Amino acid sequence: PPQHNFVKEASVLVHGVQVTKYRSNRTGLRIALADVEGPIVQGYFVLRTDAYDNDGCPHTLEHLIFLGSDDHPYKGILDNLANRCFAEGTNAWTAIDHTCYTISCAGYQGFLNILPIYVAHILFPTLTSEGFVTEVHHITGEGKDAGVVYCEMQARENKGQSLVERKVHELLYPEGCSLRSDTGGIMANLRDLNVETIRDYHRSTYRPDNLELIITGKVPHELVFESLAALEDKIEARAKVQAWSGPAWEDTVEGLKESKFAKIEFPSDDEEAGGLVAVTWPSPVAEEFEELTALNQLWTYLTDSAVSPLQQNFVEIEEPFCSELSYSHSASKGPYFQLDFEDVDVDKAEKVRPLLMSTLRRLVEEGIDLERMGDVIQRTYVSHLESLENEPHNLFCNLLISDFLYLPQDESLLTSAFGELQRLSALRERDGKFWINLIQTKLIETPSVCVVALPSLEAANSLMSTELARVEEQKSKLGPDGLSQSQTVLDEANRFNGRALPKGLLEAYPVPSLDSVSRYSVCTLRTDESGALQPVNASPMSTSLLSKLRLDLGLASSEERITTPVFMELDHVNSSFVTIIVLADTTELSYAQRQLLVLYLEIVFKTSLVRGGVEISYQEVVQTLQKETINYTNCLGLNGSTFRPQQLSQQVLFSIRAEAEKYSRVVELLREVLWSTRFPEERVRVGAQTLLKKLKGEKRSGDQVLRSVSALLNYDRERSNLGSCNHFSQEPFLKKLISRLESPSEAEKVSAEISELRDHLFQPNNLRVQVYGSLITLPSSVLGPWQKFLPSSSFHPPKPIRSAREYLTESIHNGTANRLVGLPSMESAFLVRSVQGPNSFSDDMRAALVVASQYLSCLEGPFWRQIRGLGLSYGYNLDHDVETGLLFFSLYKSTSVAKAFEVANGLACRDSATDFEAGLIDGAKSVEVYNAFSHESTPSSAAALAFSSFLLGYDQDQELRKILAVTPEQMKKAVETYLTRLFGAGK
Repeated sequence: PPQHNFVKEASVLVHGVQVTKYRSNRTGLRIALADVEGPIVQGYFVLRTDAYDNDGCPHTLEHLIFLGSDDHPYKGILDNLANRCFAEGTNAWTAIDHTCYTISCAGYQGFLNILPIYVAHILFPTLTSEGFVTEVHHITGEGKDAGVVYCEMQARENKGQSLVERKVHELLYPEGCSLRSDTGGIMANLRDLNVETIRDYHRSTYRPDNLELIITGKVPHELVFESLAALEDKIEARAKVQAWSGPAWEDTVEGLKESKFAKIEFPSDDEEAGGLVAVTWPSPVAEEFEELTALNQLWTYLTDSAVSPLQQNFVEIEEPFCSELSYSHSASKGPYFQLDFEDVDVDKAEKVRPLLMSTLRRLVEEGIDLERMGDVIQRTYVSHLESLENEPHNLFCNLLISDFLYLPQDESLLTSAFGELQRLSALRERDGKFWINLIQTKLIETPSVCVVALPSLEAANSLMSTELARVEEQKSKLGPDGLSQSQTVLDEANRFNGRALPKGLLEAYPVPSLDSVSRYSVCTLRTDESGALQPVNASPMSTSLLSKLRLDLGLASSEERITTPVFMELDHVNSSFVTIIVLADTTELSYAQRQLLVLYLEIVFKTSLVRGGVEISYQEVVQTLQKETINYTNCLGLNGSTFRPQQLSQQVLFSIRAEAEKYSRVVELLREVLWSTRFPEERVRVGAQTLLKKLKGEKRSGDQVLRSVSALLNYDRERSNLGSCNHFSQEPFLKKLISRLESPSEAEKVSAEISELRDHLFQPNNLRVQVYGSLITLPSSVLGPWQKFLPSSSFHPPKPIRSAREYLTESIHNGTANRLVGLPSMESAFLVRSVQGPNSFSDDMRAALVVASQYLSCLEGPFWRQIRGLGLSYGYNLDHDVETGLLFFSLYKSTSVAKAFEVANGLACRDSATDFEAGLIDGAKSVEVYNAFSHESTPSSAAALAFSSFLLGYDQDQELRKILAVTPEQMKKAVETYLTRLFGAGK
């Protein structure tokens, strides 16, 4: 018989993943386990947390939970222990009606070690006055307000998106409804909040029967129960002397009775940068599964691509209303769908809702495209299957959180919650009348809320002057004695929170063995210098893959070489899908061509092309891509964004993922996109206008501005993508290009220039290709479609990859460039500093630098305690990038940049190797182990890692061995060599 008190309440098999729910008959604690395959185990510990004011008790309590429990009453002990469990510390989020605490570990050994300690922190935290002072709010000796939470909310409270969200909730929900509250807390309320209020909130809300532990990954269930046995005893004993009072949890929310409208302003130094418009409709509640699925498909149909009705009317026009639009669904007891318009022309903002409603009414009159709706449903169906394979932790976590919060605890409802594929199949049978009725009743006739937010320089100036006056008044009110007392309170809190952990406490929890972590195997074939495919590691799997290729090509002899027209890597992993990656080298582009890269990537998937001498419209191109693929994308470098190239930034990346049976078709589609596209003036204009709107909107982000300025200082503007494709390089270029389009002759030249860029970019010796999936069982030929991919079938060796470090400017070599940028729309500050670091994975000092950086910057490491913990900055980063050869230190959402940098300098520049604590070194190494394994958490991510590692010259296993072998003396040398220069010690 089981030696635990957990009773199985429900069990559902979801596409091979067993989902099981348990409830303790002693404490009411719930556990939901989803047996997801792979090396990663994740925990999501969820509580219902309503609030009826803007004090921010749910959010401030979330922060204070991490500052110690009654068994481990030390700030930072939880994260320090997590760091030793092959985890990257802990994290949490606070939503409008719940709080969720998270952890992700490589392997289940470390997860089980930390689980009872983590749950004890949640249920039995210390909640000290000293913790409140540093983590929530305090006044410094200079009279300024600070604290980790305060700093976070200061950076968020007056941003456009936050003001829109608050106004939407105010209009959508009735007076007295908890969903109107800002659970994060607004600054005025945080300044008046006290720790006793938070303690009261914890007593009423953080009960074991209001807590569910959601665990995704391969963990023996009995071991989970065993790990919690002692904690269950403690909960039961404590409950005898502590009365648990239930939270005021709303079961229903009064519906919206009439449509509402509001126009607000948000601080901005650029009133032409574009506004925000949000239109919001009440949604069916969680258990109305069929209607929710149908509405999600309808919204996808309306918004998903350049051929969707709303994109056609607002974005894909000569003078776009906005840079982009998207829909979202917010789950709660008062759920809603919201349509967001980004970077809206100020003079068009109030016209958005009328045009939206007229577009919807026209759809009712004209009907919808049932064939395209069928494609939308099929794409969602396949994407859901793809998520089960490539994002299983997120998928099961989100469904189980919703089940806990919003559904009666019933096995049949749990089964229904996971029945999305069946609901999608049923929707394929729905006729046009069904969809028209849905638009009419749920979007046109249902009352909605519209909020228009416009940028305002006056609001920015008023915000700044009001805050300065408030702080001056506060300083005057406190006087010298009050300011001195405030600093004393802060100093005493820092001393208390900074108490050293008992010697040997961390070491009592052993670091798991690397062998305890399961990993996916990848079978790789790669083109050699002669164009022949060769196994990277000989194995039975590689032999089978070679046999499959020979059979496809009709080669009789096992000795005959298998050649490819371009460099190729084939990676076999277990997957129902196939992914194609094409990298094109941009090194030899001219400056004029390089400036066009961002625009080219913006329009290439949504412009016309020529097939067999016949022009295919951009609408048909987009519709075909949507129908045949799961996703398709492009970017500069690996995982780059529009104005921000990433690793291997001199490469352009194209990616397509599809069902395995569509492999040959998508290779042909990709060939057409790369070689047969046309660039008519109207598509170029729409793309350029959209980019310019997006660029202006992103300039309100302190982080985006900071990184763009840094790129301008660090990289050659004419020869590097990092220098030519960022915000500040692209804005004047796009404005000039739009002016050129006014002339028909210049417009023709622009089109020709983009075509020339395309032709230059896709020269055969610029290309590298990766294909990954279940290649051995692929129903079609793996290499056959590639024989027609290029004009010539002979092999073209690729040019050597050029690294971004080859394009560094003199200023980064000399360390002479500094810039100060004013952003009136921001209430907090940002900083980035960069110097040259190791530029090769073979550098003997790199591993030591990685460990030293992680030691300083990991959760509850020195930076965390002395920068974030003192409220000097909400966040910081200490990063090293081998490809650029640069070492970065950054601060974001900082209340005191100069002080935070000064503290970081003092912490980084250590006097001797003995300054490094052995327990924290082990933790830093463990975090790096987790980071490594997290990059291969699914078969597809393992295959992607195989290719990127080859391109970067990175051997993960070798790097881990180096990291685990790093000594304190090596860390000290790395600090002296690199970090003292990064922080300018002695200058």
